[in-house]
Amino acid sequence: MITLKPLSLRDAALQFLQSHPGQEFKSRELADGLKLAFPDRFAGKEPAQLAAEIGAGGPQWLLKCPSLHRSEEAPRRYWWAPEAPLQESGAVLSPVEPSVQSEHALYPLLATFLISRHRKIFPKRIDEKKSSNTQGKEGNRWLHPDMVGLEELAAGWSYEMKSLSAKSGARQAKLWSFEVKVDVPRGKVREYYFQAVSNSSWANYGYLVAVNIKDDAMTELRLLNELHGIGVIRLDPDNPADDSAIEIPARERLEVDWGTCNRIATENKDFLKFIQLTAHFYDTKSTSLKEWDIPQHVVADL
Repeated sequence: MITLKPLSLRDAALQFLQSHPGQEFKSRELADGLKLAFPDRFAGKEPAQLAAEIGAGGPQWLLKCPSLHRSEEAPRRYWWAPEAPLQESGAVLSPVEPSVQSEHALYPLLATFLISRHRKIFPKRIDEKKSSNTQGKEGNRWLHPDMVGLEELAAGWSYEMKSLSAKSGARQAKLWSFEVKVDVPRGKVREYYFQAVSNSSWANYGYLVAVNIKDDAMTELRLLNELHGIGVIRLDPDNPADDSAIEIPARERLEVDWGTCNRIATENKDFLKFIQLTAHFYDTKSTSLKEWDIPQHVVADL
């Protein structure tokens, strides 16, 4: 008896886009379309989960299928065009408004965005509850970022090339740090921003991350960025990989503040693990996805 292999997400997406040539779809719109076109195959998947898997797998699909196209800017759109990409969007499905109630729900979404970038950032969650609090009740206030990451600068190079570049003094990685909020209302802009300044300025890049940011709050954030360098990421909870975006780029810190790193690592086991993973990367010139805090369904598509 022949057992048919289940249709993969990639093949289903390609079939759907081929049946709608030239029509562009956001990841969430594509997910909705797949559930309608292949109801049995994706019956157990929520549209938001499908959209996240599409966003995570999209970069690899592009490498294997020249007729598949994806826009560079967020929100990213996918379309099928054997000859040339189209200039106008033809998306017809209505987006679904996100519903996020806690910062903790955002951590895996931010991890998905970071690991789905062209140059991956390997994410690590920092749980302040794992701190020793040796400095007293308020001694560690605004000390811990919510998440940190390691960006490998020579991804895809051979070990020999990485080793040679390291010996020549080239940087092998950049460290990122993130403070996460659901909303940034105008009345909380400075409090939230300076929390990020306090716990993320040690890194090469520090960011305040949020889902909802009012226009007047964004104006203030741009002014604060000019002074202090912390950037802003707007996180899309429905499709974090494709539709999230760096709204205000962080100013790069050329040298990591290792003294502050030592202070955090002394207090917090998660941050100590991050330092150990970073040290291991510098020793071996490689790292493994399973060592980082990446959602399993995203790892499966990388």
